[in-house]
Amino acid sequence: MVAAREGMTTGTAWHRLTADETLAQLGSSRAGLSSAEATQRLKGYGPNLLKEEARRGPWAILYGQLTDLMILILLTAAAIAWWMGDFTDTVMILVIVALNAALGFGQEYRTERALAALKRFEERLVIVRRDGEWRWAPSRELAPGDLIALEEGQRVPADGRLVDVVGMQVTESQLTGEAVPVAKESRPLPAAALHPPPSAGSSARGRASTRWSYRQ
Repeated sequence: MVAAREGMTTGTAWHRLTADETLAQLGSSRAGLSSAEATQRLKGYGPNLLKEEARRGPWAILYGQLTDLMILILLTAAAIAWWMGDFTDTVMILVIVALNAALGFGQEYRTERALAALKRFEERLVIVRRDGEWRWAPSRELAPGDLIALEEGQRVPADGRLVDVVGMQVTESQLTGEAVPVAKESRPLPAAALHPPPSAGSSARGRASTRWSYRQ
């Protein structure tokens, strides 16, 4: 799979290019990048990591739930009901507020943990072709134009364009929610037959021997 970072080749229809055209567009080849060229590109584009905002702690998440506009309206209604002596309505509104805040907190907290888990996947080692030979390297050190080998069960370390594929299927449940593996091909595709290329976070299944040039 061959790679290109955002802003490197904006607007390129990667799915309509052949593998060799993609390699040429990215200044790479089937021999991969040299170590010097990969280092230079990493300096320009940075490490292969998801952009991460500061994660909110539990108290910040709870505060956000309790200061939501709808919650504030309900709390105002509860205060008015209490002032008018309608304690039954006051209790009912407060119960609704508590349930809504608890559900919202639980959902947002699980989302934060899922994003943190996805972040840990980026620390995996991948097989990359450098200086004409295959070697192991941290996924964060992948550079645009790198050629990567992907075997069965491995997670896709970056977005990319497939170069050589043998019976490849990709599980994209983390990205799309679909549990059924999706077959992938290396041939150029017309827009009508377009399926998304393997994306970071998905995983390969079946007997697959895949090379791609990575783009992000």
